[in-house]
Amino acid sequence: MGSRIQNHRNGIVTLAPHLLPERRPLAELPTHRHEGEFEWFFCAEGGGVQAVGNWREPVRPGQLLLIPPGEPHVFAADPACGCRCEVLMMPYGFPEGEGAAAAEARLLLGFWRKRVLERGFIAGLPEEAARRGGELMRRIRRWSERPAFGGTLRTHAALLELLALAFELDDPPRYRPGTATPEHDAAIETVLYFLDNHFSRRISVAEAAQLAGMSRSVFHRRFTRETGMSFCVYLNRLRLRAAEALIADGASAENAAARCGFFSRSNFFDQRRRYGEECGKG
Repeated sequence: MGSRIQNHRNGIVTLAPHLLPERRPLAELPTHRHEGEFEWFFCAEGGGVQAVGNWREPVRPGQLLLIPPGEPHVFAADPACGCRCEVLMMPYGFPEGEGAAAAEARLLLGFWRKRVLERGFIAGLPEEAARRGGELMRRIRRWSERPAFGGTLRTHAALLELLALAFELDDPPRYRPGTATPEHDAAIETVLYFLDNHFSRRISVAEAAQLAGMSRSVFHRRFTRETGMSFCVYLNRLRLRAAEALIADGASAENAAARCGFFSRSNFFDQRRRYGEECGKG
């Protein structure tokens, strides 16, 4: 499949295979999965069909795909011309370490996983951004093939830039309620971004404060000042906006309540009566 380059310092694997034309039916091809790695796949030339579970989609040059860990998949290269591609395997826990940059990167990786599982495994980026992703993968492979001083740093920066392509997507957070200020400092924005992607699960004030790197009392003051509401009120309004959007798309109230973190259908309606007038604002 092409040379497999292991970068031990960054924990990644890169490949640049030329996949030969595949004439067998897709259903006859064996699938595989990666238990601890995300697979980034960029089609440089040719094309084919990517299957992930029951999902099937033709792939053309210039498209970037992401397949999360544990998903059975197979790629059938174009039967006429095959496919030249860049492949990068990114560890599930990337990046290691503490600090705001590492926390934001892990949130972005979680965002990507949630997005492709919900919408399909083609990243959905503008073509220029997708090609930039392919170029980043090519550079990472080159630096891994020829280790030199600065290569680890450049590779790490390129991996973060690959994750940050999420900001090129045409779908900013959909459910945020209006806040007192449109922009927030980095610590509060990290919490808001976490809530964008994890509002459906139990999240305590203590957990949010820890994510922001603050004590509970400081976090409460900062969050209230920047959003105009307490953490619990913000989270309830966020969940209500998400549930209302699901109901508008045809989901039942019970299903929407369960998917958006409410204890029950009645809990959803209780919160709706309490905050319903405000949750649609912003």
